Amino acid sequence: MARRRASRHLRRRSPFARWTGRLLGLAGTAAVLAAGIVAVTMLLSLDDDEIVDEAPAATLAPEADGQREGSGKAKAPKLTSDQRAQRRRAVELVRSQGYTPATLADYKVDHLLRVLIGEPAGTTPAGRRAFFFVDDEYIGQDATTASAKLRPGRQLEREITLVYTLYGDGDEACCPKGKEVRVHFRWDGNTLTPREEIPADSARLRVA
Repeated sequence: MARRRASRHLRRRSPFARWTGRLLGLAGTAAVLAAGIVAVTMLLSLDDDEIVDEAPAATLAPEADGQREGSGKAKAPKLTSDQRAQRRRAVELVRSQGYTPATLADYKVDHLLRVLIGEPAGTTPAGRRAFFFVDDEYIGQDATTASAKLRPGRQLEREITLVYTLYGDGDEACCPKGKEVRVHFRWDGNTLTPREEIPADSARLRVA
């Protein structure tokens, strides 16, 4: 019996030991909670950084030369399969007349009135011509004769400006360097009409 009572006495803990254990337990719990709070704060901070990285503050970057208003070099919109087919048929029409398009960018598929500037190919006589289209239908050329230097200017839904460079004194037949004349071609739904007089044939093209 004495041995059992002694064993029980050994197993009992003093009040001081019990309170010490409790305090240590509370301290450990507090440490765990503090660590958890720190971890959550770090995650929230990382999330905020990621949001800032994904959505940086807007800045007004300088426009590239090709994107400035009126430069004519803005990136062309992506074409649908139907629009590509329309442009392809327009190119084939120009080629069937003995010309090749100077650039496909002239053909504005989102406009009612469209144009391609044709350059002579093969044995076709020198000079450029403007080929006009309404939607997918070819409606004719700008003039009965070609022009040595011709390019499109401003293009609207139903109106296209053509820019003719005329010959100056001493200019060679290949390369007119005189004044530029702008002619506005307007589609009224039935007829394409130049609003100004087209320059004379001899002023637009000289035979070498």
